[in-house]
Amino acid sequence: MRLPGLLLLGIFATSAHLPRASGKIHIDICALPPVNGPCLALFTRWFYSPRARRCQTFTYGGCLGNANNFNTRSQCEQRCLRPVIVKSGTCPVPVHNGDVVMCGEFCSTDMSCPGSERCCDTSCGRQCLLPTEASPGYCPRPTRRPVQTRLCVTRCLTDWDCGWGVQIPRRKCCRYGCQQTCTAAEEEHPGVCPKRIVVQTFAPCNNTCRDDRDCPLTQKCCFTGCARGCLDPVRSHRCQLPMDRGPCRASIPRFFYSPSQKRCILFLYGGCRGNSNNFETREECRKACGRIDPEICKQPKESGVCQAYSEFFYYNATLASCEIFASCRCHGNDNQFFTELECMMVCGKTGRSSNATRS
Repeated sequence: MRLPGLLLLGIFATSAHLPRASGKIHIDICALPPVNGPCLALFTRWFYSPRARRCQTFTYGGCLGNANNFNTRSQCEQRCLRPVIVKSGTCPVPVHNGDVVMCGEFCSTDMSCPGSERCCDTSCGRQCLLPTEASPGYCPRPTRRPVQTRLCVTRCLTDWDCGWGVQIPRRKCCRYGCQQTCTAAEEEHPGVCPKRIVVQTFAPCNNTCRDDRDCPLTQKCCFTGCARGCLDPVRSHRCQLPMDRGPCRASIPRFFYSPSQKRCILFLYGGCRGNSNNFETREECRKACGRIDPEICKQPKESGVCQAYSEFFYYNATLASCEIFASCRCHGNDNQFFTELECMMVCGKTGRSSNATRS
């Protein structure tokens, strides 16, 4: 017979080793893995498995462990069994381009992820990714309830049916009531969500955003470790942006700079969109990214000289704002960005964004 003192010791040890809630980062205890603990008792306990989506038994040693540990199935189901919403779309097959992949459980269910992103299995964990059928951006939120009509029109099934980024601005397949049609997408905020390491706490966690539109322009709606919340993205120079083939399906040889390998790597560009970590030659990539210039935002506006011009943004250090200008990108300096938000992420707040924040 085991001594009762061992059980009390296990209970106090478990609570003593749980860090206090920070008020910012929480972990859903139902997403924690089962932990036997270092003691040698053989207690049958229940834990919730996010993968199996049900409560299962495991053998508990009697001390330490974590909070995903229940005496009965009923307790486990009452705490963790809730309706699971599975978003539409197919998770992409993991593709490695030589960069170091951060492994870990960075989401628990599809509802951990903002917008249309899904919680997808990678080669060494799970993280929020955009389904293969979806293009970036969001469907506009309806300003009023859709009018009920007997005639329901389905003009698209997935974003692929809307050109998948060929049109500018990008369009998405959006549902309003029983209507499903191609609609101009609202852009997500630039940057990459930081990866949150699991933190154990009994504090409740609640979603504070649905997608980037619920966050200030300098933040993104990200998985915080337990729910969705607004976080500062990785602020990056163009050479630190992730490789992005873009939504189109051409196969154009280009080069991108890999921060982890500190070299320029060949990739196939789809032909549209993507980001500015995209160079026509290896030498152009090396010239721009071999050594990142911290003075990039102080460089003057420089359009270059060639035949075709497009609209870009540059940072005006005098006015402390991002402004539009025409550039051909075949010459000029690095102070030019595809979007105003990308300019803002690298060089600071735009005048337009600051005014929008004050209004």
